[in-house]
This record gives sequence, structure tokens and C-alpha cells, in this order.
Amino acid sequence: MYEDDPKIVVFPGFTTVDLPAEQVLQSAIDAKIPEVIVLGWDQEETIYIASNKSRRADALYLLEVAKKFLLDN
Repeated sequence: MYEDDPKIVVFPGFTTVDLPAEQVLQSAIDAKIPEVIVLGWDQEETIYIASNKSRRADALYLLEVAKKFLLDN
């Protein structure tokens, strides 16, 4: 992975360059995030949604907070 190469510094901020999904997921694992939602498109372009929260209301709340953050920043 990128972190294994001492010549590469992983930029922690926002970027306009697409990143590999593996890099984003590994960063979340390394950050030890306690609540997570994974959204994406699979190879057949079907939406993929997964969360560690068993209550849909909790996952939806997290999505709404994220939506507000993205719209405001």
C-alpha cells in the first residue's frame, strides 16, 4: 500500500483527485472509527451499503450529518 513507501506522504485533507477505495477504507480502519457506513458502487453498478450500526435510524442520522457537512464545506 502507499503507506509502505517512505517516499510517499499520504495527504490527510480534501483532494480533487480520486483515491483507490482500498486506501480510503484502510485509512478508516487505521483511524479506529467507532461508527461507520460504507457506500459505493459494485462492479455491476449496484449500490452497496453497509454499516456497523444495527439500527437503521442510527445509520440514517450519520448519513444526514455527513450530508450536511458535505453541503456546508
